[in-house]
Order: sequence, then C-alpha cells, then structure tokens
Amino acid sequence: MMGLPPRFVYGLYVLQYLAWTRRPAGIREMMASSGASRANLAAVVRQLHRTGLIRQIESSGYLLASPSEAISILDVASAIGMGKDGKKRNPAFCLFHHRCTSSRLCSRLWAELEAAFRSLTLAEVSDTPPALPPCMKGARLETM
Repeated sequence: MMGLPPRFVYGLYVLQYLAWTRRPAGIREMMASSGASRANLAAVVRQLHRTGLIRQIESSGYLLASPSEAISILDVASAIGMGKDGKKRNPAFCLFHHRCTSSRLCSRLWAELEAAFRSLTLAEVSDTPPALPPCMKGARLETM
C-alpha cells in the first residue's frame, strides 16, 4: 500500500470500520472482519484512544470521537505518528531521513502527501466495507 507504515494502515482500517458500522465495535469483531492479529489491533486501538480519535464505550467497544466528516486522513497520520516520547513523527519517513541523500525529495513528497491527507476526510474513504489490504495480513507493526 504505497509503502505506508503498517501502523498507519491498521489505524486507518480501525477508523474506517468504526465509521462504516456507525456503532460501537470491539477488537474481537474487527479481528473477525479483517483477519488481523489481536496484538496489532489492540496496539493501534490504544494509540487511537490515547490521541482522542476514538472513545471507549463501557463493555460495548469503541466509537469515533468525532463525526467521520470532521476527521482528516492527516489526523490519522498524526495520531499514528505520535511516538511514546510525545514527539510527532512523519509516518512516511525512515529513521535515517536526516542523513539521507534523498531527504529533499522526500520532504517535497511529504508536503504533497500532507496536503492530500489534510483535504481527504474519513467519511470520503468509508463508504464501502473496510478491508485490510492483503499485504497487511500478518504484517508486524514497527515499534514507535
């Protein structure tokens, strides 16, 4: 999926699932629907909850914290790009960006991608049943 980090793809899947179902859904239900591992979904759900994009409904699962029309894809990238140390990380770059000979090209590409992500909402990508791309089944989430 265009080289996007698995954590971002999983996060987008969770949010699309919640937007599409329009009701509380739990990790077990999302596992059954996607074939994703419990560990991957749980890690992403915790991060989305911690950053305020979803809220937990006691014993029912999770809901979007805002209407899907109000959540941009950039919001998803920013939530997933939030590291444990609190610093925002660009989800499209590798750890070696600061010494990479292609960093100027990557910076320009990220600026274009960021503009596209800012203008696209979750509602616009949640009009069909969500599915994890086949390349993500069994993918390992990078540690952040």
